[in-house]
Amino acid sequence: MQNEILDDIFNDELRNQLEPNEKVVWDGKPSLTLFTKWSNVLGAIIITLFILNIYIKSWNFSAIVYPIIISLITFWRLYQSRKIRYLITDQRIIFQLWKNRKKQFHIIHLDQIKKVLITDQDTTNGTILLQMKNGKVKPFRTHDLNKNNERPHVSLEMIENVAEVVEYIEIGLQKKM
Repeated sequence: MQNEILDDIFNDELRNQLEPNEKVVWDGKPSLTLFTKWSNVLGAIIITLFILNIYIKSWNFSAIVYPIIISLITFWRLYQSRKIRYLITDQRIIFQLWKNRKKQFHIIHLDQIKKVLITDQDTTNGTILLQMKNGKVKPFRTHDLNKNNERPHVSLEMIENVAEVVEYIEIGLQKKM
């Protein structure tokens, strides 16, 4: 279990979302994928090339501008994903998401969940999709952090040890039945 988040003074707002009798089963945030790590390396190389371009004026400007824009988009996605937090308790799942640079908290009670699905799974992480019992109501929007597309179901993105986390949710679902 990763409970460092509860001891962090900057995340008191997340702790305040807990009910007095609620126990934290798991807490986490999106992990860095291999793609994100390599994108960061590529971004550092591109920034270095840009700085070199300033000093070596013979390089074509447009050959540098497009990679810089791509690397800035990648860095922005990384920055956004690092601010997202998830908390799974014995009663519900709490989401700390950001929209328009504002922190938002969303809560899904375990008894509202019909099915838990894993998608985008590789050997280290994956995405958890939560299918709600009332399929017509989507309580809030979540986005694929790699592609920045809206997900059809509420999701926990880029979760390490995804099978273990799904097991925590399913155990909570069984207790609520």
